[in-house]
Amino acid sequence: MSHRLSWLIGAGWAFAGGWFLVSGMPVLVDVMQSRWSLHFAHPQWLWLMACVWMLPVLMWRTLNDLPWWQQGLQLGLRSAMIGALCIALAIPQGRQQTPVGAQVIHLVDMSLSMPKASVTSIAQSIDASLQRYSRNTDGTWQPAIGPSLQVDLVAFAGQATELPWPTTLTKSGASTLLDAVDHKTLMADQSDLEGAANLALALAASDRVTHVVIWTDGVETRGDLASLTQRLRIAGIRVHRPKDWSATASGEVVVEQIVVPKGRIFANLPFALHVDLRSSHKASVECQISGPGQMPKRVRQSISSGKTRLVMGRARLRSGGVFDLKATCRILKGPDRFETNNQVRARVVVQQRPKILYLEGAPGQSRYLTKALSDDYEVVVRGAHEVPRRAAQLRPYGAVILSDVGRISRAGVPQLTNQEMRALESYVRQGGGLLVVGGENSLGSGGYQGTYLDKHVLPVRMDIDSATEQPSVAMMLCLDRSGSMSGVKIELAKEAARATAEALDQEDRIGVIAFDNIARPTVRLQRAGNRFRIASRINKVSAGGGTHIYPALQQAYQALERTEAKVKHVILLSDGHASRAGIDALVQQMRRAAITVSTVGIGSSVDRDLLEAIADRGGGRSYFTDRPETLPRIFVRETRKVAGQSVIERRVRARRAPGAGRVDLLRGVPLRSAPALVGFVASKVKPGAEEILRLSSGAPLLVRWRLGLGRVSVWTSDLKNRWAHRWLDWSGYAILARQMIRDLLQQHMGVRLQLQLTKSPERIDLAVDARDEDDQWLTGLKAKAIWTLPKGERKRHALQEVAPGRYEGHLPLSDVGAYDVRVELSADNALKPIAQGSSTLVHPYPAEFRIGDLGQRMDSICKATGGASKSSPKTWHSNRGKSLQHQQDRWAIWVWIALGLFVLELTLRRIRLGPSRPIQWYS
Repeated sequence: MSHRLSWLIGAGWAFAGGWFLVSGMPVLVDVMQSRWSLHFAHPQWLWLMACVWMLPVLMWRTLNDLPWWQQGLQLGLRSAMIGALCIALAIPQGRQQTPVGAQVIHLVDMSLSMPKASVTSIAQSIDASLQRYSRNTDGTWQPAIGPSLQVDLVAFAGQATELPWPTTLTKSGASTLLDAVDHKTLMADQSDLEGAANLALALAASDRVTHVVIWTDGVETRGDLASLTQRLRIAGIRVHRPKDWSATASGEVVVEQIVVPKGRIFANLPFALHVDLRSSHKASVECQISGPGQMPKRVRQSISSGKTRLVMGRARLRSGGVFDLKATCRILKGPDRFETNNQVRARVVVQQRPKILYLEGAPGQSRYLTKALSDDYEVVVRGAHEVPRRAAQLRPYGAVILSDVGRISRAGVPQLTNQEMRALESYVRQGGGLLVVGGENSLGSGGYQGTYLDKHVLPVRMDIDSATEQPSVAMMLCLDRSGSMSGVKIELAKEAARATAEALDQEDRIGVIAFDNIARPTVRLQRAGNRFRIASRINKVSAGGGTHIYPALQQAYQALERTEAKVKHVILLSDGHASRAGIDALVQQMRRAAITVSTVGIGSSVDRDLLEAIADRGGGRSYFTDRPETLPRIFVRETRKVAGQSVIERRVRARRAPGAGRVDLLRGVPLRSAPALVGFVASKVKPGAEEILRLSSGAPLLVRWRLGLGRVSVWTSDLKNRWAHRWLDWSGYAILARQMIRDLLQQHMGVRLQLQLTKSPERIDLAVDARDEDDQWLTGLKAKAIWTLPKGERKRHALQEVAPGRYEGHLPLSDVGAYDVRVELSADNALKPIAQGSSTLVHPYPAEFRIGDLGQRMDSICKATGGASKSSPKTWHSNRGKSLQHQQDRWAIWVWIALGLFVLELTLRRIRLGPSRPIQWYS
C-alpha cells in the first residue's frame, strides 16, 4: 500500500509541475522582462526547467540516510542550479544606458553684408563658450563633469565650407579659423543659408545630440532655409539663434524701391510717388526724388525700425515717353553701414494726355465740366444725339461722360438705343471708364428704368421703393377722342396712356376717361399693377365726335375725391378748342381738394390759352407739341415728376458714405466745405457696388463698381449750373471732377498683354498673360522677349506657353541697373506681331545689401526643430538628458550562480547535519 501511495504522490507531483511549467513559464518570462529588464536571445532553453519537476519524484528512490530536511535543502539547491543553467543557456540580455555628448555646429555668415566687427564678435562668443572645456586627443572638448562635446565650425556665404579645428589647438581659436577664410571661395556677394544647413545635416553625428547655431544678419539671397525644417526635425537637429547678438548692431537703413502707380501714367497728369525704406533702428532721414518734369519736394521724416513708406507727393511729366527716376536718401540721425543701398532707381512709361468723350444732353452747359477737366485731359464734347454706336468708336477715349442724356429727346427722337447701350458695356468691359451724371433727363427721369443700361451696366438701380421718395399716387388721364384725333394721334395717345401705367408703381392707382361731346370712363380707377387689363381697355378707344372738356374733368374730380392717396393728379390731353364754361370753378375746386392738373396740347389748332390756364390754376404743367410721336415721352415725364420716382429737388449736402474709408478718389477734396446741392435723381445702390459719397437725405451721390476690366461710376446730381450751381465756384469742384475721371481711365483695350517681372537672387522671371477683345485666352502663338540690359546689351529668347494664354521665360540677373523687356506675340508665318507689350525691372543694388528679413521665419524654424530663438551656450552644450541605450549579455553571472549552487549542493551531499534515518528498500 505504501508503495502504491508513493507512486501516486510522484505522478501527481509530476502532473502539477508540468501544468505549472506550461502556464507559469510565460508569466515568469514576462516578469523578468518587465521588472528586471531582461530579454532572452534564445528563450527556448528555458523549457529545460521541466527537469526540475522530476527531482522530487527521484528523491523517493534515494538510498542515502541523510535527514529529510537536509535532502529537501539539497533538492532546492539542485532545482536552483538547473534553473540558473537554463537561464544562462537562454542568453539573458539587459538594457544599459550611457549618457551621450552634445554636438554643436556653428554656421557663421561670412558674406559681404556681415561687418568685420560682427564676425569678430561671433568668434569671441564661440571662444567664450569653450573657456571651461579642455581638448581631448580625439578632438572633442571635455568639461569638468559630464560627457564630451563635439564642436564643428562652418563658414558660409554663397558656398559653405567646414573649418576643421587644428589638433594643436588646446583652447578654442575660432577667430584664427574665421580670419583665414577665403571670401572668393565662399562667393561672398551671396548668402545661402539652405546650403549651410545641408552641410550641417551631413556633419551631424548619429551618436550625439546635435545643435546648430546660426550666426547671420538674416539676408538670404539664395535657397530657402525654411524648406529644410522638416529634414532637420526628423534628424533630431535643433536650430538656435544666439541671444544678445545682432549682426546689425551698428545699424542699417535701406532704400528699397520707388513706388509708382500700377495703372497707366499720362502726360501732364499728376501721379503719386512713394519711397519704401527699411531700417534696423529708429532714424531720421531726408529723401528726394529726382527726374524730368515736376518732381515732389524733399521730405524729412523720422522712421522706426522695420518697413516705412514715405509719402513723397505728386509728380507731373509734361510729355510722353520712358523716364528714369532716382530716389536718394540721406541719414540725418542714426548709424548706417552701407551707402550703396541709400539710393534706388525706377523707370516709368508715360503716355500722352488721355482723351475724354463728353456727351452732354443740355446744349451750351458743357463749359463748366470741360473747364474743370481741360488742365489734365483732352475733352471732346458732343451732343446727346452723337453717341457712338460701336465699341470700336469709343476705344480712342480713356473715359466717357454721359451727362443728362435722355433715352428719348424732347422731340421724341431716340438718343440712346439698345445697340448703343451694349456698345458702352463692351467698351467698359474691355477696360474703358464710364461716368453717368444725373439731371432731369438722366437715369430714372431719363427713361432708363428697365433698360439694358439699368440692368447690366450701372451700379445703381432705378426702381425706387422708399416711402419717402415714392408717394402713393392716384392719377386720371383725360384723353381727347374727338374726330380730329383720328389716325396717328389717337394711337400715340393710347400708347402714352399705356406708358403712364407702366411708369407708375404697381400699388398706385390709374384711371382713363375718353371724351368727345360726352365723357366715358374707359378704365375705372384701379391698381396700376393690372397692366394687361388696363392696356386692353385703352386699346378699345377710337376717335369720333366733338370736344367737350368739362364733363371729363368733372368725372376725374369725382373719382379722385373719394380715393385715399398722397398725390392726386389729372393729365388732360386735347388737340382743339372747347367751351370754357364751368372749367375755372371746377379746377379751383379740384385744387382745394389737393388735386393737381397738367395739360398736353397737340397740333397747331389747340387752344393754348385754355390749356395753360387750366394747368396754371390746377398747379400743374402745360406741354405743347406738333409731333404726335412725343406724346408717350411727355406723359412718362409728367408721370415721373408727379410720382416723384426720380427727380427730387431739395437742398442736400454731400457726405462720405459709411464704410467708404480712405479713397484716393477723394484725396485732397475739401468735402466739409462743399456747398449744398439742390437736386438729384433718386436711386439705390446695387449689391456689389461701392458707395463713395452719400447725400444728407440718405440717398447715394457717388457710386462705382468694376465691370469686366473697366469701371462705371454714377453721380446722381448734376455737375452744371442747375442743381450744382453753388459748386461751380467751390475750390473742390475741379479737383473732384478730375479725380473721378482719373479713377475711370481705361487700363486695357483690344488685345491685352499683362507682363509680370519677378526678381530672384539669380534671375528675372517673365510671365505674360494674353487675352483678346472678347476676354478669351490667346493660345498657340509665337512669343519672344527682347531684353535691354543695364549696359545696353540686347538679348532675345523665345517664351514657352505653359498654360492657355500664358507665356513664360527668364533671364540671368547679372549687373545692377534697369532691365527693359519688350514682348511680341505673332501667329505662324505672320510678318507683324498681333500684340506687343513692355515692362521694366530695376535691380538697384546687390541683394546682399538688403536688411535681413529672416527673423520671424528663423523663430518658427527654431520652434519647429525644438531649438530656441534666444539661446545661450548652456542650451547648445546640453545633451537634454539623452542617453545611449544598448543590450548587454548577462549569461556569465548565471553560470557563476549555478557553479556556486553546485558547490553548496555537493557539500550538503557529503556532510551529514543530523541523525541518520533508516533506508527503505523496495522489492
